[in-house]
Amino acid sequence: MSNAGKGELRIKDSASKWNDPFILITLLIVSIIAHFPFVIEGIGEPDSARIAAVVIDRITHGTYGPLAGYYFTDTIPLYIEYLTFFIRLTHNNFTYLPMIMNYSNAFFATMCVVPAYLIIKWIFNNSTIAFCSVIALVFNPSFFQASTYGTPHLIAFFFFLVSLYFFILWIEGNRRFKYLMLLLSCLSLLITMLIKTPIVLAGGIYPALLYIKKVRDKKKIVFSVLSLISAFALFLVTRNQLIGSLNTETASIGSLISWFKYFFGSVSLGFIMRQIKPPVLGLGVVTSVLGLISFFYFILKRRVNVLLFVVSWSALSYFFWFFVYGNNTRHFMIGVLPVIVMIVIFLYDKAPKLTLLLTIAIIFGNAVTTLPSPATNYTSGNLFKSSEMHKSRVKLYHDLAKELVNVTADKVAVMGRFHNPYVVYEIVSSAPTYDAKLLTSVRSSFIRITANDKEYMICYIDKTDPEAAIEKALKLYNLYDYTIVSATYDLQWLRQQDVKVMNTKLLDDYYSDSLKDILSFL
Repeated sequence: MSNAGKGELRIKDSASKWNDPFILITLLIVSIIAHFPFVIEGIGEPDSARIAAVVIDRITHGTYGPLAGYYFTDTIPLYIEYLTFFIRLTHNNFTYLPMIMNYSNAFFATMCVVPAYLIIKWIFNNSTIAFCSVIALVFNPSFFQASTYGTPHLIAFFFFLVSLYFFILWIEGNRRFKYLMLLLSCLSLLITMLIKTPIVLAGGIYPALLYIKKVRDKKKIVFSVLSLISAFALFLVTRNQLIGSLNTETASIGSLISWFKYFFGSVSLGFIMRQIKPPVLGLGVVTSVLGLISFFYFILKRRVNVLLFVVSWSALSYFFWFFVYGNNTRHFMIGVLPVIVMIVIFLYDKAPKLTLLLTIAIIFGNAVTTLPSPATNYTSGNLFKSSEMHKSRVKLYHDLAKELVNVTADKVAVMGRFHNPYVVYEIVSSAPTYDAKLLTSVRSSFIRITANDKEYMICYIDKTDPEAAIEKALKLYNLYDYTIVSATYDLQWLRQQDVKVMNTKLLDDYYSDSLKDILSFL
């Protein structure tokens, strides 16, 4: 880096003659090839199934339908409206819902490369750093995985990048319609928060850019701050307009604190080891190691602006989600890009002519340092092998859910855990009409549904002591005249109590087969 020290981030570019349109077209082509062929069929994970059920319920029963709180709807109101709009265009054909969710992510993943490249190039005035950073992002494990199935995180990330880009055009201040740029930045940030509210944890990058670019115009600083405050105020107003006054688990500061306490685990070595896996595997093992090396390198070199760029963007989201038990790699995706940029700057500092080659080496390094896996909470460095395993798992989840739904009995009680949302989705998406009641909170949900001339009781059974939990559910909801089924737990022990039990294939069988696949692949 030619300008060491506290301030300047403009770096002499060894590829200054690169043509931006050519670079962007190249990045778009690479992103299309890397994402669209790997889009799955079906619902990618339990939270996606919950969201799909909320959309179906919203269309069937309106804003305050019985399943309105089956997911944290208040954190994704615009995403719910987005999906509802497209399903209505299909004349409420719910079979299109998984495809709309999944291909939306592939599309927005592809489009992310444009604002990402322009933002990085503007900040560092370097095409090589921008190009290599975006290439690494395209093949980043958490970003790649998010592009293959439907969640709101990646779409929100796109609009966050768009908001940052308009904010940058506002900071430049040497072009026409500069106030329009600030307005567009504010509106894009509003859309971001309405699609996935926790993205706001990365909001520190806005004031950081003012410092990094040495903005001294007090009027510009005041307008920038007012724009951020306005976006948040508009969010609070618009959210209720979109979803109504839902009494959900994160709709207020008090309920958010209760939600956080529910997921907060006691800090121990085991807790730390479990919590550190999602961010490490989401970044990639090699990327995580190089990220730490780069971070300490810039501390020693006192490159304040590089450190501020990374910390203001990534630190709060990493810190917040680290303490949420059950965190997921997608929660940390918002903070991946600045870490990648920091690493690429480090590589460019040391070997500018080898930066692209070293970036490609990192991508392949992540692929060989992590076992392939079908899981979504722990992504794999081996992206393509994991994608096939993920597709296989999703198909099994849907097949088993359909099997449970179609059990020949008038009353069916499903004992499960994270497979339950697939069962709920299969019921509400296939029934012409249904009645439902969410009996407990989102995560520990017990749901009673009447559909297709059957009564279903969907019971969340904690894995700590499943037999005791099932016994409790049977007594609490008087389920002794139900046929008890599960794809999660072996229920043979219930036969001793003269309870009707129907055998199904267990998910554990699939995971055993997956382990064999991994070993054979190695």
